[in-house]
Amino acid sequence: MKIKKAPIKNLIWPVLILAGILSVSINLFHYLTFPEQTSQITPQSILGYTSMDEGRYTSSGDSAENTEIIFDYGKILPGIYHGTIEYDSEQTRKLSFSAIPSAYLKASDLFLDHRLHRISFSVTVLEPLKNLKISADCAGEKDFSINLQLNKDRIIYIRNIVASFIILSFIAAELFLFSKHPKTAKRSMLILTISVIAFVPYLLEGLNSGHDFPFHFMRIEGVADGLRDGQFPVYLQSNWLGNHGYPSALFYGDILLYIPALFRLAGFTFDASFKIFVFLINVLTCLTSFVSFRKLFKNEKASWVLVFAYVCSPYRLIDVFVRCAVGEYCAMAFLPLVCSGFYGIIKTETNLTNWKEEVKPYIRYLSIGMTGILLTHILTTVMSAALLLFSCLLLCRRVFSLRRIKAFCTAAVKSLMLSAIFLVPFIDFYFSNDLDINHNIDTQIPTIQSSGVQPGEFLTFFKDIFGPAHENTGLGDRLYLSIGMTLTLTIAAAVLCIVKGKSTKYLRFMTFLSLLCLFLSSNLFPYNAIAYNNRIGIFLSQIQFPWRFLSMTTLFTVFVMGELLTILQKSLTSSQTGIHPDIRNLIFPVILSVLSFFILIEATLISSNYASDATRNLYLNTNDIEVGTVLLDHGLRYDSNPEYFLKHIEADDVSVEILNDQGTHWKLHCITGNEPGSLILPLTNYKGYRIIDEYGQEYNIYENWNKEISFMVKNDFDGIIDVFFQPQWYWKASALISILCMVWTALSCLISIRKTANPPKTISQ
Repeated sequence: MKIKKAPIKNLIWPVLILAGILSVSINLFHYLTFPEQTSQITPQSILGYTSMDEGRYTSSGDSAENTEIIFDYGKILPGIYHGTIEYDSEQTRKLSFSAIPSAYLKASDLFLDHRLHRISFSVTVLEPLKNLKISADCAGEKDFSINLQLNKDRIIYIRNIVASFIILSFIAAELFLFSKHPKTAKRSMLILTISVIAFVPYLLEGLNSGHDFPFHFMRIEGVADGLRDGQFPVYLQSNWLGNHGYPSALFYGDILLYIPALFRLAGFTFDASFKIFVFLINVLTCLTSFVSFRKLFKNEKASWVLVFAYVCSPYRLIDVFVRCAVGEYCAMAFLPLVCSGFYGIIKTETNLTNWKEEVKPYIRYLSIGMTGILLTHILTTVMSAALLLFSCLLLCRRVFSLRRIKAFCTAAVKSLMLSAIFLVPFIDFYFSNDLDINHNIDTQIPTIQSSGVQPGEFLTFFKDIFGPAHENTGLGDRLYLSIGMTLTLTIAAAVLCIVKGKSTKYLRFMTFLSLLCLFLSSNLFPYNAIAYNNRIGIFLSQIQFPWRFLSMTTLFTVFVMGELLTILQKSLTSSQTGIHPDIRNLIFPVILSVLSFFILIEATLISSNYASDATRNLYLNTNDIEVGTVLLDHGLRYDSNPEYFLKHIEADDVSVEILNDQGTHWKLHCITGNEPGSLILPLTNYKGYRIIDEYGQEYNIYENWNKEISFMVKNDFDGIIDVFFQPQWYWKASALISILCMVWTALSCLISIRKTANPPKTISQ
C-alpha cells in the first residue's frame, strides 16, 4: 500500500506558526531572564578630568590638555547598550564614540544641549569590540561636569519579537492571498514593487538631513516621548527647547507619526523607524491612488501606470528624499482620494435610479481623503480646499444639483467628525493662547513670489536634485523643481488633443487645473502684489513657497494622463480607425509599457543622484541633532525668547526638590518658612497646565516676562506639588468621536470590499 505524501504547501502553515512561536518564546525568555542587576558596564578608566564632585567628573577646560573626558570601556560584547548622561555645561557640547573595529559599532555623535542636564542614548554593537571609548568634549573657558552610566539593554528582544511578527505576518498574508485570492495577491505584489522603486535611496545606509528633517525628527521623537510618559493622544511635546515644551501636534496633525514612534518604543533606532515609516507611506500612496484611479477610469492596467506615475513622480520623490517634507508627502497619499471623490460625484449623472449606490464610494473617498490631508498637513488642506471651491465655481452648472450638494455635504460632515481629534484642539489652542502665529498674520506681509519656480526650471529634467528651496538666481544651484519629463509631455499631449478637437470636457477641465497650478507654482503669479493689496493675499502667501502647488500639478496631470488613456482606448475599440485589429490590440499595451519605462528611468535618475551626492548620516537617538538649532514654526508664545529660557527652577523663599521632571509632568517637594514663596519653572506656560498639591489645593498660574510658568506657595508649607498638562475635556471627547468614526469607516470599507469581491449570486447562477 502506498502512503500519500502531503503537499509541500500544506506544511508551510505549520512551519510558519512554529517559527513564530519559537522566535517569540526565545526572545521572551531572554527578556524575562535578563540579569538587570549585572547589566551595568564599568569603564576600565576615565581620562581627562581634574576632579570629581557629587558623582560627576569635572574638567575646568582652562588647560589645553583637558579638552576631553574619555570613558574607556575596553572590550564590549555584541548587543544594544543604553546610556544615561547627567551633566552640567554652559555651552552645547558633543559626545563622540570610537571603537576597534569601528565598523561593528553603530553610534553617532550626541549633542549635550546646554539647557538640559540629563539625556539618554543607545548604541548597537554588532560584533565583539576590542576597545570602546566614549569622549565628551570639554574644551572652552567654562567648567563642565559629567557622569555616564552604560547598561546592556534588553529592549533588543522586544525589537526581535516585533520584527519577527511583522515578517511572518507579511509572509502568511501573501500565502493566504495567493491561495485564496490570487488576483489580490498579484495586486499586492505590484504595490510592493512600486513602493520599493520609490524607496531605493533609503535602501542605502543612513539618511540625508533634508530641508525639514530636523523639525520632523523632533516631532517623531516628541510623540515617542509623550507615549512613553503616558500621554495619549500626545498634544504638547515636551522634548523641544530644553524640555520647555512645544505644541507641534496642535498645529501639525501627527496621526501617521505614531507609526515610527511605536517602532521607537519597540527598540528600533530612529534611522530604521523612519525608513519603515517612509516605506509604509509609499504603500499607502500606492493603495489610495490605485483605488482612486481604478474606480474612476475603469481600466486596471492603465490604473497601475497612473499609480506608478504618481508615486514615482519627481516632485514627490524630491519631497521625500531632498526636502524631507513629511507632512506634505503624507498628505499626497490622500490627494488622489479627494480628486477622484470630487470628480466621481461630478461625473455621476443624477438621473440614475441607483444614484445613492453609484455615488456612495465617491463620498467615502472624498471624506477619507480630506480627513487624511487635515490630519497630516494644514497647508495642503488650505490649497485643496481653495482648489475644490474654485472647481465648484467652474462647474457650477453640474455642482448645483440637490443630489450633488447633498453628497458634498455628507462627505464634509463625515470628514469633520473623522478629523475632530485634531480640529477641536487646534482651533481651541489657536484662539486661547497668545502665540506668534496670531500676531504674525496681522503684522507681517509675506513676500514669497521670488521663491516661485522660474519658467526655465519646469523644463530642466536632468539637473542635480539637491539645493536650497529659497529664491536663487541660478537654475543649477536650486533643488529640482519640475513635474518631470513624462508628466510635462502628458500636458503637451493634452493641449494638442484639445487643439485638434479630440478632447472631452473633463480632459479640458483637468488640463486647465494642471496649467493653473503650474502658474500658481511659478514666480509669474503676482503673490506680492495681492498680499500688499488684499488680506486674502496674505493668507494665500502662508504657503511659504509657491512651488508647493507642484504637488497639485502632479496630481491633476496624472488624471490628465488617465483621461488621455481613456480616450485612446475608446478610439482603438472603434472599428472605424482603419487599423488592423491585431495591430490595434497591441497599441494600448505598448503605450502603457513605454510610459512605464519613462517613469522608471526618471525615478532611477533621481535615485542615482541621491546615491552619489547625498550626505548620509546615522540617526539613532533624539540628541543626534542639535535640537537648539531646529527652526520652529509659529507655536511659540508671543514675545517669548527661547535664548533666555531658564535652565533651572528659580525659587524665592522656597526650598524645592525635584522628585520627577519627566515630560509635561513635574513632581516637586516644596518647603516654605514663615513667608510665602514663589517658583518659576523652566516650562512654557500654555493653556492646559494645572498645579495641585498633595492636599488637593489648586494654585493659580502666573508667568514671568518670558512666558514661563510661575506660581506662589503659601507659608509654612511642606508637601508635594504636581505640575502637569491636562487636555481639555472636549479635546478628549472629540478624540473619542474621531476614533469611533474611524473604526466605523474602516468596518464599512471592509464590508464594501467584501461585497465587491463576493457579489451576491443571482437565481440564474
